[in-house]
Amino acid sequence: MNALEIEFDAESMTSVSITQYAVESDQSIEAVWEHLWSWETARLRMSLLERALTIMSGDVTGLESTV
Repeated sequence: MNALEIEFDAESMTSVSITQYAVESDQSIEAVWEHLWSWETARLRMSLLERALTIMSGDVTGLESTV
């Protein structure tokens, strides 16, 4: 688990209730949304980097489009 999975007690941002988390953590909805979106952006970047590294290594079997 990474730090954000632990913080939000979830495997992805889609399983987090932004409004509930905002109330429970005494944060604005906007602040929670930005924090969650940075988590999703980091996950997407990692996925794209892993895909690029796989292509560069010549092991392109089983690749799926991320789009």
